[in-house]
Amino acid sequence: MKHGPKAMLVHIFYLTQWFSMNFQLLGRTSEFRTLMRIERQTILPRRLAAIREKLSQEGYSRIANHAPHTFWKTPPVFINREWRDYEWPPIRTKCILSSYHLYVADRKRDFPLAFARYLNNLEAFINSFALPEIRPPTIYFASLEPFASIIKETEGFRVLIDTDFRKRIQDLQSIVNKWRETTDEYLLGLVRESLDESAEESADQGLLSCAGVFFKCGFCNEPVSYPRILVHKCLRSKVVDNSAPATSLDCDNGVKLVDFEAGEDRPPKLKAVSMVTEWEDLTKPYRMGAHAGNEAIFFDTNASRIARKIILATGDDPLKITQEEMSAKNIRLECLQCGQGIPKRKRTLASGTRATYRTALCMNWTRAILHELENHANEGTTNRWRQVDSRKDLDSIHNEEAKATKVKNSVINLDTSLQDAPQIVQISTRSNRR
Repeated sequence: MKHGPKAMLVHIFYLTQWFSMNFQLLGRTSEFRTLMRIERQTILPRRLAAIREKLSQEGYSRIANHAPHTFWKTPPVFINREWRDYEWPPIRTKCILSSYHLYVADRKRDFPLAFARYLNNLEAFINSFALPEIRPPTIYFASLEPFASIIKETEGFRVLIDTDFRKRIQDLQSIVNKWRETTDEYLLGLVRESLDESAEESADQGLLSCAGVFFKCGFCNEPVSYPRILVHKCLRSKVVDNSAPATSLDCDNGVKLVDFEAGEDRPPKLKAVSMVTEWEDLTKPYRMGAHAGNEAIFFDTNASRIARKIILATGDDPLKITQEEMSAKNIRLECLQCGQGIPKRKRTLASGTRATYRTALCMNWTRAILHELENHANEGTTNRWRQVDSRKDLDSIHNEEAKATKVKNSVINLDTSLQDAPQIVQISTRSNRR
């Protein structure tokens, strides 16, 4: 084949024609798609309105009027042709169930947001009362009457205001008192189960405040005293979920497909969805805080046993002295077990006498509980603690604690952790003289 100038011109001519034809075809395709899109935008709304009317005639006006925009994408609706009445019988079941599932999903997405807003409104109402600092969380009030009924009866996700609650109840102190009584009785029952028969006879309400009684929660290993357990952070931010896994019926949102089969005239039985029906699921993540029957609260047997042993080393009765009285004594204890492994040192005093010094590990009584739990919990029941009585040693301990804690917080917090106690310090104390 020759490739002269004439052949090259013929090739360029046909190539130009090919590009021209394809560009024209591309333009016509784009124009056709634009026309189809405009036609679909006019046909689909009429088609959706017709299907909604059919749903309303079947008795499903609520889900028909609430059908979200995703309902447009379902196969019965998303067809680019005008609606004809003969199309309804074959797609009747699919339209009812599809719109119901979308309605339920949309409502279940909105319910938690509305419930959280209701809790904020209720919390603002509760804060307007002069209630004690130790009180139940907001969700506890919401679970009681009349607050539960107010929230359940609120339709349209209306914002609740102060008057909505105040016209139903004026006194919240009685609710707080009842919560404190039932919770204290529940905690006292946990203590009674762990005491021996001789101590169980004296188990009264004052036993909860004893320095030898500690509780723990199911989310952390820290010993918690009373009344700190009533406002413990873990209990107010976490919840034990013992609910059974969802079944296939739960996943279907209550739609009983066996009640309706293709070709039948009766409509399917659909489960109503409202704040009342979703109440258990809505309140499940909020079932927290110290209250009677809370499965996340336990009596801390190990911490209580160690606390009693430490208190006995100071000469006090662990079932009579309170936490406040024990802390007010501001004593320091020496761990004799840790001191055995530290070698002694000899020094020559200014007078020429030789003195033997040993390193003592000293701490306050709450830090001593944590220290034994972490280091000596499995080393028997022998008492390894000695109260520091020397004024010189006490001054050395306080000086070392001041160095370890450069910034001290003077504000007393009800949920102050045992970890906030003064740090463990080492001092050199004189053991004997020669």
